[in-house]
Amino acid sequence: GRDALSRVLEAGRGRALCGFIMDEPGIPRSHYKVFCENSEAGTVTSGTMSPSLNAALGLAMIDSGAVAAARRAGVEVEIRNRRRRASITDTPFYTKGGRTARGVQTA
Repeated sequence: GRDALSRVLEAGRGRALCGFIMDEPGIPRSHYKVFCENSEAGTVTSGTMSPSLNAALGLAMIDSGAVAAARRAGVEVEIRNRRRRASITDTPFYTKGGRTARGVQTA
């Protein structure tokens, strides 16, 4: 096990788990494709409509080389053969104080 873990650490992380919030209408679901700057950058691992935040959000595995560009320019999630804009955000999406990752106060 040690040799396998050493190889992974030396090679670097291939993917990163990133939170995102949809900027356009659409509910992301597992296995939907994620695009950054017109190239496929990863896939949605989970997504839903959050009633407490009144926003569609999810988690996506994104190639580590595309994470910086995704944070800067955002991503597109392919929902039913149409790409919809989304913003990369920090997790957790909601904290006890009612503050979302975007810094928006909820009621």
